[in-house]
Amino acid sequence: MGNFLDTPITDKETDVGECSTTKLSYGTSAMQGWRAQMEDDHLSMLKFPEAPDISLFGVFDGHGGDLVAHHVAREFPRHFQQTKEFPTLTGNPADFEARAKAAFEDSVMSIDQEMRQLQEVESGQDQSGSTSVMVLVGPSCVVCANTGDSRAVMSRDGVAVANEPWSGEPQR
Repeated sequence: MGNFLDTPITDKETDVGECSTTKLSYGTSAMQGWRAQMEDDHLSMLKFPEAPDISLFGVFDGHGGDLVAHHVAREFPRHFQQTKEFPTLTGNPADFEARAKAAFEDSVMSIDQEMRQLQEVESGQDQSGSTSVMVLVGPSCVVCANTGDSRAVMSRDGVAVANEPWSGEPQR
């Protein structure tokens, strides 16, 4: 069957976490399914050491292999922290959305350049890819970024929420 199994692997890998600083909690669950290998990955950072009021979450949907999705999940936070915008995200909430957007754009381009230089990619041995959806949660704003066809939907009480200002208070 090529890249597919005869029967799906339905075991789930689940993780939960919470942070008293950001007042956030999260849960993740992943299942391999019919694929010969798990091609997807995710990241959950409830706070950055240098920015304890900022959280970063991401889901990376691997295509044609797992190298890119795993690499991005592991290395994206470093690229994000190395942007010139990252130090400006703490403190002053003014223009947080614009600065976060610029940080996402710079870090996505930076990690793309890094991956092009990986031996497996450069030699053509690995031709995998990944879509992504990432969310940066700040003290007063949530900024979502995506690559490819991955999307996120924010909901409140089971109803999708369009772009709207966030009060900065966690909604339960």
